[in-house]
Amino acid sequence: MKLKHTLVQLIIIITVLLSQNFQAAAQNKTAYHINGIIADSATQKPLAMITIRLKDANNETVKVVVSKDDGSFTLSSIAPASYWLSINAIGYGSMMLPVDSTAFRSNTIDLKIIWLSDRMTALKGVIVTAERPIIRQKADRIIYDLKADPESKSNTLLTILVTIALAMLSYTLIEKPALNMRKHKFKNKLTL
Repeated sequence: MKLKHTLVQLIIIITVLLSQNFQAAAQNKTAYHINGIIADSATQKPLAMITIRLKDANNETVKVVVSKDDGSFTLSSIAPASYWLSINAIGYGSMMLPVDSTAFRSNTIDLKIIWLSDRMTALKGVIVTAERPIIRQKADRIIYDLKADPESKSNTLLTILVTIALAMLSYTLIEKPALNMRKHKFKNKLTL
């Protein structure tokens, strides 16, 4: 009986040890790391703050990292599959590199130095657009711009005049609190 009990314990211990070894081996096979350095092709200096995306076959982003000050980057815990490495930086051309983690024997894929070349884009023309303010103040007057008011196209002249009067009154009271009702005595009320 004691021998049977010891044998069962020994089998359990061996099973646990073997399962841990298999799990460790399986984790080592599935956890890949991709390393590299991003550098400028002209100056040959490392580039910091470059966005590196790992994309799957469906062009969906799996992981995103940013290169460090020395240009290096590491994508950790990558499952074995075929990927695309997308590298984007302002002022440099975009780059897509194929990475097949199943083709490498080691768990660490070292891409060495990836050279980025600069990309200049000349502007054909620049158009500056702005919206005109409805109310502007000059040194001697307040200007209500009828063209800038979108309601002026659909309202009657009386409605526009009432809107202008109320806008001027609220602008004077809110924007210029020094000009208050005591200085401007309104005896007539504005009614429609």
